Amino acid sequence: MLAGASSLAAFSSGALVPLLPYLAGLHSLAAALGITGAALLAGGTTVGRLTGRPVPRSGLRQLALGGIAGAVTFAVGSLIGGHVR
Repeated sequence: MLAGASSLAAFSSGALVPLLPYLAGLHSLAAALGITGAALLAGGTTVGRLTGRPVPRSGLRQLALGGIAGAVTFAVGSLIGGHVR
């Protein structure tokens, strides 16, 4: 039960990060990408410190994986007819 609740909280807060600029009234994709990139780098470097792996490499790896995930999501949305306004 605790693991499930922790997972829910972690995924929910992570999913909220890209929406923060829009919730603050900024309608800028660049701001959302910048905040998301910073959060991915911070998360990756934190994991690097906790695991003893090289910190810059861990941060950049997380940023790259997040970028790939975003690109795949955009591609799938485009293929099924999603629209960007």
